[in-house]
Amino acid sequence: MHRLKTLLYLIATLFLAGCFEKSADISSPKSYNSDLVTFQYPGNWKIGIDSELGILTLESPSDAIVTIQIDPPHDKIDLDTLAKNYSADFIKEIPIGKPAIDSFTALENQSGFERILEKFTVTVFGESIGHHRMYAGKDGEELDYFLVFQVPSEDFEKTKPGFDLILKSLKPKTK
Repeated sequence: MHRLKTLLYLIATLFLAGCFEKSADISSPKSYNSDLVTFQYPGNWKIGIDSELGILTLESPSDAIVTIQIDPPHDKIDLDTLAKNYSADFIKEIPIGKPAIDSFTALENQSGFERILEKFTVTVFGESIGHHRMYAGKDGEELDYFLVFQVPSEDFEKTKPGFDLILKSLKPKTK
């Protein structure tokens, strides 16, 4: 039983710590094109989930995750409400560990996207691991965009150039 607990601790720590994150390779970006959107992303990242429902995920070589949700315009919900609802759902659904929200901070708009930075920790077996989650939103004439960038805090500076590349290059697909 002691070995199982130790193994679970090691797996959870590696999963949440992000100690093997490589810097985002923005010198040789890849391109993504769909019926809805086009953008560039780091050359060492990969597409995770690509649903036809307007939801897309990207993954860094380690623990950074990007989620892009594209919807037809609807009743305007402000980014702050979307971010806090997303965070609350995360707290309810996390399979392991105890999350705690540290802060929500409004950031300057970037490339027409409103942005909010959330800092939170997840405690697993007494070990607290800090995380950054950045939310970005943009209302368009034909489509609305909601993006979530998440990474362990210690790797934020390595992945931020990749997050910035996606925001800077994300464009609606013209017909």
